[in-house]
Amino acid sequence: SFIKATRKVFGEESPTALGYHAKLSVLPATHSYSPIGEAKEVLEGIENPTSRYNRCWWNATDDPSTMIYEGLEETIAYVNSYCQMHGPFDGVLGFSQGGCLAGILAYLQQINSPLVKDCRFQFVVTISGFACRDVRPDFNMSTRPPIPITIPSFHCWGLADSLVINPR
Repeated sequence: SFIKATRKVFGEESPTALGYHAKLSVLPATHSYSPIGEAKEVLEGIENPTSRYNRCWWNATDDPSTMIYEGLEETIAYVNSYCQMHGPFDGVLGFSQGGCLAGILAYLQQINSPLVKDCRFQFVVTISGFACRDVRPDFNMSTRPPIPITIPSFHCWGLADSLVINPR
């Protein structure tokens, strides 16, 4: 699993890579995954896409013009609470939907949102992440006047990704 593999490389007792200098905390996603619309179409050929073990940070509604990330508020509260209890953390790394979440957290930190008052990241890493499509101004920077996010970030994505296409 991802958690076991990263603990081998980044665990406290690991002499490899950053093992003695960094600690990686892995948060489990907060919601059961229920794909709809475009995600469901892409996943139809994959065995058991609605397994009870599949987790997500939110479930998105289907219409891009009115898209809401259902459960996002609970996820942000969970991450903020985790930061309060176990932090401080230097940075946040997210993959796919977690990459989008990392971007949302950076945006909320930039605008000094009380939703992330206990999250003070020095950097953000997104792997196969995507821009937030939730239309609510509290979470989507494209619905507000431009505010540059000054937190250093690293973005990485695959050109052959079939679920998150390049324009996203």
